[in-house]
Amino acid sequence: MCSNSTCHELPRYDHNIEFEDLIDQCRALIYAVLEIPHPSVREVLSFLLQERIDALFAAFHQELAGPSHP
Repeated sequence: MCSNSTCHELPRYDHNIEFEDLIDQCRALIYAVLEIPHPSVREVLSFLLQERIDALFAAFHQELAGPSHP
């Protein structure tokens, strides 16, 4: 549990999200970052965008590796 405002742990609940969904989320976040004038809100949205980009990157490389069946 986080005890201060510097904790950056967020729950991971979207392990099986589709590429198209990740791309749509990134596009929406980019639009919001560009359009919202409040710096603190843009900072939070930028952080979320980076997480979505990381998830897209991981999903892409997992797809390239193929199914991992023993």
